[in-house]
Amino acid sequence: MNTIVDHKDTKTKGCNFGMTFKKGHVGVLDEAKVFINFITSTAPYVNKLHFEGSNDGWLTKERLFTYGQDVHEGWNYINYRDEGLDKPAFNSYRFYGDATGSCRVTEFTLVGIEAINNEEPEPQCTP
Repeated sequence: MNTIVDHKDTKTKGCNFGMTFKKGHVGVLDEAKVFINFITSTAPYVNKLHFEGSNDGWLTKERLFTYGQDVHEGWNYINYRDEGLDKPAFNSYRFYGDATGSCRVTEFTLVGIEAINNEEPEPQCTP
């Protein structure tokens, strides 16, 4: 009767999962979210599951969010649509877990647009 098969992370810490856009592009996010199917304890997630971005293949990174006491079963949202918040724009995003079990999630989703990483007012483009 269970239609969702969980990722079982029981032996590693320093786990991560995410996505990278093609070279020269960034994902400008409105929202990032993870779905946690079944929680027996929030301990592996609270202050141990982070959302990060990088533009140089993870040589450097920026920590964008850390899940706190409000982590729960179901979708856990990070909303960048609120007025006054800068939308992150990175080539790579990942969820990073500091503890065993931090990456035990069922699904993740990034919502936003993929854009060319260029701030020129009239960038050159070859059709």
